[in-house]
Amino acid sequence: MLPSETLIRQSRTKLLFLLLASLCLTATATWLLLGEARHRFSYPLLVVFFGGLGALLFGAATIAALLQLARPRLALSLNGQGLVDHARNGFGLIPWSEILGIGSTDIVGNRMLVIRVRDPQAYINCGHRWRRASLNMNLKTLGSPVVVSATALDIGHEPLLALCRGYLERHGASAPNTQNSIKPEQTP
Repeated sequence: MLPSETLIRQSRTKLLFLLLASLCLTATATWLLLGEARHRFSYPLLVVFFGGLGALLFGAATIAALLQLARPRLALSLNGQGLVDHARNGFGLIPWSEILGIGSTDIVGNRMLVIRVRDPQAYINCGHRWRRASLNMNLKTLGSPVVVSATALDIGHEPLLALCRGYLERHGASAPNTQNSIKPEQTP
């Protein structure tokens, strides 16, 4: 029996690992920038440049990871209306009536949900130019612009897939067997 609404948050454990990795990379970049490392290489200006660039980028990632760890956001919610993608560049509400099927694919060891929608172009047009190019690539390679990764979520890939398919079967306008018809190609 499915609840009327399921809320899925970001995983605190995975955010903690992200924080530790970004702290290590920030420390390494700062060492390249300020330490004796620049005297050990043939091109010290290049070492200083990459050290400074790394310190800025990984420092920003550290701050972002700290903020997210302090207050983990809601990532997905499933209810009678549809699937709601709460990501910063997410799609928002995707009504069950718009979803034709939900499949699964593996991209470089990262398990993804591929949500096939009735009008893919409407989802592609909702972003800026770089995002539209990425969504077009998703459509060409995976069969849909709407792809959700379970990597940073509190729930594993298989339970998330089963939960989404259960909600689609209960609330979707399409026939119950259409959610199993999506089998995107496995890409390396």
